[in-house]
Amino acid sequence: AVIDAVNTAAAAALVEIIDQIANNAATPVEVTIAQLDAVAERVNPALIAEYQNALTAANPSGFADVANPTVAEIQAVIDAVNTAAAAALVEIIDQIANNAATPAEVTVAQLDAVAESVNPALIAEYQNALTAAATASPAMFADVANPTVAEIQAVIDAVNTAAAAALVEIIDQIANNAATPAEVTATQLDAVAERVNPALIAEYQNALTAAATASPAVFADVANPTVAEIQAVIDAVNTAAAAALVEI
Repeated sequence: AVIDAVNTAAAAALVEIIDQIANNAATPVEVTIAQLDAVAERVNPALIAEYQNALTAANPSGFADVANPTVAEIQAVIDAVNTAAAAALVEIIDQIANNAATPAEVTVAQLDAVAESVNPALIAEYQNALTAAATASPAMFADVANPTVAEIQAVIDAVNTAAAAALVEIIDQIANNAATPAEVTATQLDAVAERVNPALIAEYQNALTAAATASPAVFADVANPTVAEIQAVIDAVNTAAAAALVEI
């Protein structure tokens, strides 16, 4: 009876997983932990987004029969994700441990292997936040030497939330200051960009206003400049300031 119950649950879960794979060729497969647990072992709830992405990537070429992936093939995807996440976590932990005084030089690929919602444009902010989380007092990681996938995700989410809030403020300032410098702050810029020099805040404000009002506009969508576009403005100001300083 126990064997039959397991088989029934696995068969039902496999039907749902196959349906999700078939209907989500262009987007992550929305399988659940419960469904994966019914057909595979070593399923880590913290990696559900990575499993979803990997199952989508495996469709169609990763399965012998795309319409009917087997339990073994599903398990192979789970194992591949777990292996990649474990390797990435080792690298991330090593970077955090060896960069107490400087930003942890983790990569987007490493973070993508263990976390979701990773924005490549915010890699510097993630690096700074991971270092800060490890060196905070009290530390934000239960075990500083071994932060978990969930703790890494929490750092990513915090950076994303701060960046989104700052971007709203920056966009609002740009939109409402067409005739005068956008009164963004160094803190707001730090949340979405790197290499922000507080001493150049007035230059950043002027440049952001100019970028939004230029013809043609520097921003693809003036009402919604991206993190990358904000960074480009910061970099341009920094480059001009450095060149001017040389002349002086």
